[in-house]
Amino acid sequence: MHPNLHRAHLALWQKFFCPETNLIYDTAFHEPAHLPTTEEIYASIPNCAGWGTGMEDCALTAGFVLDAMVTAHRVTSEECWAGRARQIFRGLVKLGQVSRTRGFVARGFAPGSTAIYPNSSADQYTSFVYGLWRYARSPIARPAERQTATELIVDVALLVESFDHNIPREDMRPSIYGDTNTIEPGRACRILEFYKAAYDLSGDRHWQEVYMQKVEEKGRARLACHYGPEVWPLNRNVHAVVQSQVAFRLLYETENDAGIRAAYKAALRAEAQSVIGRIPLWREIVARPMGKALPPQWRRFWPSFIQKYPEYNPAVLEDVRKFSQYCRDHAAELPPPADVLAAAEPALPWLRHQTESLATVMLCEEDDLRCEAAREAWPMLTEVDWTKVAQAGVWECLDLGYWRGVEAGVFTA
Repeated sequence: MHPNLHRAHLALWQKFFCPETNLIYDTAFHEPAHLPTTEEIYASIPNCAGWGTGMEDCALTAGFVLDAMVTAHRVTSEECWAGRARQIFRGLVKLGQVSRTRGFVARGFAPGSTAIYPNSSADQYTSFVYGLWRYARSPIARPAERQTATELIVDVALLVESFDHNIPREDMRPSIYGDTNTIEPGRACRILEFYKAAYDLSGDRHWQEVYMQKVEEKGRARLACHYGPEVWPLNRNVHAVVQSQVAFRLLYETENDAGIRAAYKAALRAEAQSVIGRIPLWREIVARPMGKALPPQWRRFWPSFIQKYPEYNPAVLEDVRKFSQYCRDHAAELPPPADVLAAAEPALPWLRHQTESLATVMLCEEDDLRCEAAREAWPMLTEVDWTKVAQAGVWECLDLGYWRGVEAGVFTA
């Protein structure tokens, strides 16, 4: 591994990974006090998904990092990568077993607690299924681990199928961002991923039949529903694109029908084309002033917010947006305490879209696109001080993009 990336890899594991839970937290993990309490979680404070708390994307991040660790092991045969993969796998398993509702994928939980927010999302499920499937299909997985992964993915398929092909909240109410039955970019492929993974690991023909029903729906509309090749607008996040890309990657690798597989390959290319232009922007971004790596700040705003809006409903998306806007509007009035600011380390500007774009390209099958991406990404990977990353969202795809590029022959190990 390149020395700069090796330093980053060690620092990122030390900053965001908790060996007690085997989870990767969204902000630098130093002490559980920064995370919501059990009482706050059960009250859905500050919202039903825990957005902004530092534990809202543990499942999402883990699926990508797990792919990276499995790829690193496949490329190098070094046992250290297998050990890392197994740690992430154990964390994912816990996220799939902690709920009272079988098949529900929790976003995260705090050390010493099993309290979880009731709202997951299509993104959490996509990464969860992809990561478990990738691990189960690797030589790292032991027979018992493959069986566990299979059972968890089948549980997901059963739950989603029972809820009209959508993702419910833990209490079986409709969720925010759980609309996987819709046919639109960012959603159309996700339901196919769930059912295809369940069939691939279990061999149960029911899941192949359900998968094909969704494939054939509306004249195979899901196969042509993806992002790109049109350029993805700069004012929009790349998160949905890379999530769809891992779903298409699983579908491409598991499909035996030549025509359907060709459609997945075309989707992989189109999505890569839509975001490849984001990568060169890294130079402009790192030239900006550094910020501060702060723990989650939502608690500072909650008392005054709930006093002003006592009717706030954490289960309603518009109300959640109201709280987020309140935090932005009142940031100057409620600054972090002086001791927190003094202890905060310098933080890189937001490079998540660049690492996500890199991973999106490296997950496609096109050498021309991967080589084009590598020309801009290699200096980014080797020159940026990634130890100064302040949020795991940037790390989420960093190792994945690198190791997939090594495997493709466009990066050196």
